[in-house]
Amino acid sequence: MIHTPEEIFAKGNATLFLCSPLNTMNLWDICVPHIILEEAGGRITYVHGNTIDYSHDIVNHFGVVASNKIIHEDVLKRIIVVSK
Repeated sequence: MIHTPEEIFAKGNATLFLCSPLNTMNLWDICVPHIILEEAGGRITYVHGNTIDYSHDIVNHFGVVASNKIIHEDVLKRIIVVSK
């Protein structure tokens, strides 16, 4: 059985999901997992740490970090270090 990313996070079977800014995603691909993840206690942001903005372009060119909230800030810091 294939599980969606939101199912995997909601069940606690994943800690981190990264999508590089080089891989574009449509915002409709993010909005439902966003709600489910946050309701399950997780966090999702652009890779630079800003909140995902659904009021602009429907294509996300900024990448995504989704995590179990505990490691989120550490992951963002490491991404910034690696991207320099």
